[in-house]
Amino acid sequence: MKKQIILEIVERLFEKGINVVAIVSDNCQANVGCWKDLGAHNYLSPHFPHPVTKKNVYVFPDAPHLLKLIRNWLLDTGFIFQDNHISAHILRELVLERTKSETTPLFKLTQNHLDMSPQERQNVRKAAELLSRTTATALRIYFPTRTEAKQLADFIEKIDLWFNISNSSTKMFLRIFFHKFVNKVEYTIILHR
Repeated sequence: MKKQIILEIVERLFEKGINVVAIVSDNCQANVGCWKDLGAHNYLSPHFPHPVTKKNVYVFPDAPHLLKLIRNWLLDTGFIFQDNHISAHILRELVLERTKSETTPLFKLTQNHLDMSPQERQNVRKAAELLSRTTATALRIYFPTRTEAKQLADFIEKIDLWFNISNSSTKMFLRIFFHKFVNKVEYTIILHR
């Protein structure tokens, strides 16, 4: 996508009565270049001026693509999260522990979630299963005294919450998610960790 094309689309939609306030795209090099041309590549101010209203139009990378990148980065190098280095090595231990039991909360998680070909790394479902609240809970259950497990569980839980919110497409989903699955106190605690 090119800057002029985006601006023309936003302007034409406005003429038809549709006010664009945000755009979503994947992180391919062409799109990142377009964001830069629009002046929206800085993560502290990911927006550009609407060509008609001059209000901010926000740019969001798509959530599934970001989830895969987070998973890949965690598996390859780890992260600094809340001043602690977290890595995936304890996930390998978790998969091993899981195979020792007939019943487990981690029935979906396998070694294939950790060791993937480049093509398999494109699988969003595997990333979502690995970076899920279920995995975070299992880390706390299987390794209750290990600080690194708690830190990784906190990180994974925050990613899962972000993904559930970012990947939703309707207000109804958000309403059901917040009322049925996460109480407001718990949500606030998780989000502000």
